[in-house]
Amino acid sequence: MAPAASPACTREDLITTYTATDNTAGHAHGILTFTNRTAAACSMNGYPIVYFDHYEVAMPMGGVSSNDTSVAPTSVEVAPGGTAQAAITITQAGFVDGCDVVTTQALLVAPPITHPFEWSTDAQHVNTGDVSACSNDDISLITVGAITAG
Repeated sequence: MAPAASPACTREDLITTYTATDNTAGHAHGILTFTNRTAAACSMNGYPIVYFDHYEVAMPMGGVSSNDTSVAPTSVEVAPGGTAQAAITITQAGFVDGCDVVTTQALLVAPPITHPFEWSTDAQHVNTGDVSACSNDDISLITVGAITAG
Protein backbone atom coordinates (compact mmCIF):
# COMPACT_ATOMS: atom_id res chain seq x y z
CA MET A 1 0.00 0.00 0.00
CA ALA A 2 1.42 3.38 -1.04
CA PRO A 3 1.76 6.04 1.64
CA ALA A 4 -0.95 8.68 1.69
CA ALA A 5 -0.03 11.82 -0.23
CA SER A 6 0.53 14.98 1.77
CA PRO A 7 -2.17 17.61 1.50
CA ALA A 8 -1.69 20.27 -1.16
CA CYS A 9 0.40 23.27 -0.09
CA THR A 10 -1.62 26.45 0.42
CA ARG A 11 -0.66 30.09 0.72
CA GLU A 12 -0.66 29.73 4.51
CA ASP A 13 1.89 26.88 4.33
CA LEU A 14 4.41 28.77 2.21
CA ILE A 15 6.79 31.70 2.09
CA THR A 16 7.28 32.63 -1.55
CA THR A 17 10.28 34.59 -2.85
CA TYR A 18 11.51 35.75 -6.26
CA THR A 19 15.17 35.71 -7.31
CA ALA A 20 16.25 37.29 -10.58
CA THR A 21 18.66 35.09 -12.54
CA ASP A 22 19.47 36.78 -15.85
CA ASN A 23 18.06 38.81 -18.69
CA THR A 24 17.92 38.14 -22.40
CA ALA A 25 16.69 40.40 -25.19
CA GLY A 26 13.30 41.60 -23.99
CA HIS A 27 12.97 39.12 -21.10
CA ALA A 28 13.78 38.93 -17.39
CA HIS A 29 14.29 35.42 -16.00
CA GLY A 30 14.01 34.33 -12.39
CA ILE A 31 13.06 31.64 -9.91
CA LEU A 32 10.05 31.50 -7.60
CA THR A 33 10.97 29.60 -4.43
CA PHE A 34 8.25 28.19 -2.19
CA THR A 35 9.45 27.37 1.36
CA ASN A 36 7.26 25.23 3.62
CA ARG A 37 7.05 27.15 6.89
CA THR A 38 4.94 24.57 8.71
CA ALA A 39 5.78 21.49 10.79
CA ALA A 40 4.04 19.14 8.31
CA ALA A 41 4.85 18.13 4.75
CA CYS A 42 2.67 19.36 1.91
CA SER A 43 2.69 18.67 -1.81
CA MET A 44 2.64 20.71 -5.01
CA ASN A 45 1.83 19.57 -8.53
CA GLY A 46 1.39 21.79 -11.56
CA TYR A 47 2.03 25.44 -12.25
CA PRO A 48 1.84 28.43 -9.94
CA ILE A 49 -0.63 31.18 -10.79
CA VAL A 50 1.09 34.54 -11.21
CA TYR A 51 -0.12 38.08 -11.90
CA PHE A 52 1.56 41.42 -11.64
CA ASP A 53 0.63 43.09 -8.36
CA HIS A 54 -1.05 46.46 -8.89
CA TYR A 55 1.07 48.66 -6.65
CA GLU A 56 -1.65 51.18 -5.79
CA VAL A 57 -4.49 48.83 -4.87
CA ALA A 58 -2.72 45.50 -4.12
CA MET A 59 -4.73 43.41 -6.56
CA PRO A 60 -4.00 41.54 -9.81
CA MET A 61 -3.00 43.56 -12.84
CA GLY A 62 -2.66 42.37 -16.42
CA GLY A 63 -3.35 38.88 -17.69
CA VAL A 64 -2.72 35.67 -15.75
CA SER A 65 0.56 33.85 -16.35
CA SER A 66 0.87 31.27 -19.08
CA ASN A 67 2.49 27.88 -18.52
CA ASP A 68 5.79 26.75 -20.01
CA THR A 69 4.90 23.14 -20.78
CA SER A 70 8.43 22.09 -21.86
CA VAL A 71 8.75 20.17 -18.56
CA ALA A 72 5.77 18.07 -17.50
CA PRO A 73 4.49 18.65 -13.96
CA THR A 74 5.11 15.99 -11.33
CA SER A 75 4.10 15.86 -7.69
CA VAL A 76 6.70 17.43 -5.38
CA GLU A 77 6.68 16.68 -1.66
CA VAL A 78 7.77 19.74 0.33
CA ALA A 79 9.09 18.74 3.75
CA PRO A 80 8.93 21.13 6.71
CA GLY A 81 11.53 23.82 5.95
CA GLY A 82 11.97 22.37 2.45
CA THR A 83 11.53 24.14 -0.85
CA ALA A 84 10.03 23.78 -4.30
CA GLN A 85 10.73 26.06 -7.25
CA ALA A 86 9.34 27.26 -10.56
CA ALA A 87 11.14 29.14 -13.32
CA ILE A 88 9.56 32.43 -14.37
CA THR A 89 10.05 34.63 -17.41
CA ILE A 90 8.73 38.18 -17.65
CA THR A 91 8.53 39.80 -21.08
CA GLN A 92 9.46 43.47 -20.99
CA ALA A 93 6.27 45.46 -21.45
CA GLY A 94 7.78 47.92 -23.93
CA PHE A 95 8.14 45.10 -26.48
CA VAL A 96 4.39 44.37 -26.62
CA ASP A 97 2.07 46.26 -28.98
CA GLY A 98 -0.97 47.76 -27.28
CA CYS A 99 0.46 47.43 -23.78
CA ASP A 100 -0.31 50.21 -21.29
CA VAL A 101 3.11 50.17 -19.60
CA VAL A 102 3.33 50.69 -15.83
CA THR A 103 5.99 49.89 -13.24
CA THR A 104 5.33 47.49 -10.40
CA GLN A 105 7.50 46.11 -7.60
CA ALA A 106 5.71 42.85 -6.88
CA LEU A 107 3.89 39.81 -8.18
CA LEU A 108 0.82 38.04 -6.81
CA VAL A 109 1.76 34.35 -6.64
CA ALA A 110 -0.39 31.34 -5.73
CA PRO A 111 0.76 27.72 -5.52
CA PRO A 112 -0.96 25.31 -7.92
CA ILE A 113 -4.62 25.04 -6.92
CA THR A 114 -7.57 22.92 -8.03
CA HIS A 115 -10.33 25.44 -7.26
CA PRO A 116 -11.14 28.74 -8.98
CA PHE A 117 -8.41 31.31 -8.23
CA GLU A 118 -9.26 33.98 -5.67
CA TRP A 119 -6.34 36.36 -5.36
CA SER A 120 -7.23 37.65 -1.88
CA THR A 121 -7.15 34.17 -0.30
CA ASP A 122 -4.85 32.18 -2.62
CA ALA A 123 -2.00 34.56 -3.52
CA GLN A 124 0.93 36.18 -1.73
CA HIS A 125 2.59 39.50 -2.56
CA VAL A 126 6.13 38.69 -3.71
CA ASN A 127 8.64 41.52 -4.09
CA THR A 128 10.56 41.73 -7.38
CA GLY A 129 12.08 45.19 -7.49
CA ASP A 130 11.03 47.46 -10.37
CA VAL A 131 9.46 45.52 -13.25
CA SER A 132 7.67 46.96 -16.30
CA ALA A 133 4.19 45.50 -16.63
CA CYS A 134 1.02 45.86 -18.70
CA SER A 135 -2.09 47.06 -16.98
CA ASN A 136 -4.21 45.51 -19.79
CA ASP A 137 -6.21 42.53 -18.50
CA ASP A 138 -5.92 40.80 -21.87
CA ILE A 139 -2.10 40.88 -22.07
CA SER A 140 -0.02 38.35 -20.17
CA LEU A 141 3.72 38.98 -19.91
CA ILE A 142 4.50 36.20 -17.43
CA THR A 143 5.37 32.57 -18.23
CA VAL A 144 5.93 30.06 -15.42
CA GLY A 145 7.36 26.56 -15.44
CA ALA A 146 6.09 23.53 -13.58
CA ILE A 147 6.88 23.14 -9.89
CA THR A 148 10.13 21.22 -9.33
CA ALA A 149 11.97 20.07 -6.22
CA GLY A 150 13.99 22.88 -4.62
